[in-house]
Amino acid sequence: MIFFYYNKCSIKANSTCICNSKDLSVLVTVIGVTAILFSGYIQVYAVKEDDITSNPEITLGKEPLYRSTGGNVTNMKEISANQTEISFTEKGVMKNIGNVTNTGTFIENSSDNGRLLHGAGKGTITTQNGDTINWKAYDLGNKTGNRSTYKGFYFFDSNSEKLASVDNVIGLYIHSKSDANNLRQIWEWK
Repeated sequence: MIFFYYNKCSIKANSTCICNSKDLSVLVTVIGVTAILFSGYIQVYAVKEDDITSNPEITLGKEPLYRSTGGNVTNMKEISANQTEISFTEKGVMKNIGNVTNTGTFIENSSDNGRLLHGAGKGTITTQNGDTINWKAYDLGNKTGNRSTYKGFYFFDSNSEKLASVDNVIGLYIHSKSDANNLRQIWEWK
């Protein structure tokens, strides 16, 4: 069992630093917004954060920034009993950009019963013109039978002037997969 505790702006697990103060603020935000996503609402929320800002709003667009249209797992490798590396390629559509290809790899961690999942991933979205958007993602998931649902964050980064509208954008997403269905939707957090 791992115990987390706060000590001078860092989180430690069994005396090993796993999160600095910058990562801590991202982690707190990820946990908070993921809790909102799990509540089943995608609307406007006011979140009060002591010592950081006063009453920021989380606003999600009605139309997804990204929606997958099909994809495949390209590689799956068991790292340990509760950890799997999953690589994928999927086709998708990005708002105001058009058709894209999304490739990435997630490290998926599962609980001992295999139902609760959390993961971290990174990858690249490529437009039809060859411009790229790099991303990192963090999520929580739940598995029931052959159906898994993940909810989390995408952090986008692009050096392309054509894709400046998605540079430094944070996306909130839902990824639902089963034997017959694989759908990823990302909404921009404005």
